[in-house]
Amino acid sequence: MKVFESLNCIVCEQPFVSIANQPRSPRHLNCGLAMCHECFEKEGPLEKDERKHQCDSEVCLDNPNFAFFLIDLLSSDALALSPILGGYLLVKPFKLPECTICQDEYSHEGEKSSRALNCNHVLCTECYLNTRVDDEEEEEEIYAIKCPLCNETFRESTFGDSKRDRLQDFLKELPKMTQQLEDMGEAGQRFCDECVKVDSISEMFHCNECTLQLCGTCTHKKHRQHETMVLLQEEANQISEKFREVSIGVINTYDLLFPDLHKELHGEIEGFKEKLLDKERALMNVLTFEDLKKKRDKCTKLKTDFEMCSEEYIPHLRKYDTMIKELIQSLDDDPL
Repeated sequence: MKVFESLNCIVCEQPFVSIANQPRSPRHLNCGLAMCHECFEKEGPLEKDERKHQCDSEVCLDNPNFAFFLIDLLSSDALALSPILGGYLLVKPFKLPECTICQDEYSHEGEKSSRALNCNHVLCTECYLNTRVDDEEEEEEIYAIKCPLCNETFRESTFGDSKRDRLQDFLKELPKMTQQLEDMGEAGQRFCDECVKVDSISEMFHCNECTLQLCGTCTHKKHRQHETMVLLQEEANQISEKFREVSIGVINTYDLLFPDLHKELHGEIEGFKEKLLDKERALMNVLTFEDLKKKRDKCTKLKTDFEMCSEEYIPHLRKYDTMIKELIQSLDDDPL
């Protein structure tokens, strides 16, 4: 199981906390990396060659502000700290942060890559370049830019146009962490919302009062007075309801296209819908996660096959309708 390296201090390798002014609060370095406040305070007074952190920047530790963009990241409920693994795990799909100015999602590269200002708020590179202006008081190649969040104005050189930050590193890690989460889901594993332990869905519980998914130990220790149910049953209920909702929408879409053309076909579609909904309702009665996946995949295939044959049929039906109209027109133009 992998954790986000970008959310740990580069010196002590301990995970950051989502608050400023604490020993483990993140501090952004001018080289683009980040270290915790405690290590930052220890490294700062040392000569450059005495520091544990070595980089090419001569002013690496000159930034006085906490890394607010990292603190914002760590506040997401999609991330959970694992004490056992010593880092942050992705426990649910992550919504990408957006640029304050254009509201476009950040990327780890290109014009939408993040750009950390000296105040440690961020903009996308495109908005950063569009927002900065020539500094008339300084020599050429120096620009002034005003942060839209804190209104502080900074002077920066064009030499820093490709400057990196830890948000870019986080976004580079995100696809692999997302894949890790998806692989867990396919294997029937989930994170406990209390201790972040990974367990089998068949061994976990859903707390109906707290709406949490819990391992057996946390259920017994912290939720024994609450109403709970086996997590597999809760997930099966959700999948069943979701599938039936989608199926009604998909089938009714095609059903409405055909009522005036084939009444018999309408009856067949209704029959198919009822049988498929019965199958999807039966998802609630599975006993194992493997059985749930097998039946889920079968329902998905049936629904996909229905859509495919309906889509193949519609052009033929329209062509037939056009041909009949052409024949009628031909009779009108030149009656026998």
